[in-house]
Amino acid sequence: MTARINIDLIPQTARPTSVAQAIKGAEAMRARARAAEEAVTAAHNAVDQVEHEDVEAAALRARAGEPLGAQNRALTKARDELLLKQRDLSALRLAQEQAEQEVVEAISERADHWNIELRAEADRAREQGRAALIALRDAFAQIGGTTSTQNWLAAASGDGRYDRPAKPTRAFALSSAHRTANSEPLSVGDLLGYLHEAIEPVAADVSAGVEIDAA
Repeated sequence: MTARINIDLIPQTARPTSVAQAIKGAEAMRARARAAEEAVTAAHNAVDQVEHEDVEAAALRARAGEPLGAQNRALTKARDELLLKQRDLSALRLAQEQAEQEVVEAISERADHWNIELRAEADRAREQGRAALIALRDAFAQIGGTTSTQNWLAAASGDGRYDRPAKPTRAFALSSAHRTANSEPLSVGDLLGYLHEAIEPVAADVSAGVEIDAA
């Protein structure tokens, strides 16, 4: 059974070289087939034009009482040219199909290797994601610390009470309230916890969000 394929929809991530080369060849063949389609259309138009001119000339001879005469040689030539262009198009379409099937074969041959490369790339991306989450956690902890100190300083300066501990602050994504079941906004810790799940979908640890929020 011939596999169905659209070379424009084949993912590029970690694409094996042999697959990329096969796709390039299929793209080139597709371009030639499209050019051949345009050539067939042009040849069709040429036949129509010459045929119209030949019929008009024969009609004039008929009105003059003259023999209609033989078919215009230009019409015969135009029709021959059309047949040749149609043959070329059929050949190029077949070549395109064969080139696309070679892409399928290349993918099948390199599927295992491609999967290995994809896993490696995913691991690298997850490592970057972990580092980004740690940086976000630290940044929000710093923001929380400075906000808490600002609040403490403002209160103490107002009432002279410098004997109270600073209260920890929690950051929320207020615009998330309309998307939650209880209409409560998600905290930064919640959001980072969800991001952690997205980075580590197999072994999600939602407690990470709580830990981040507590900082």
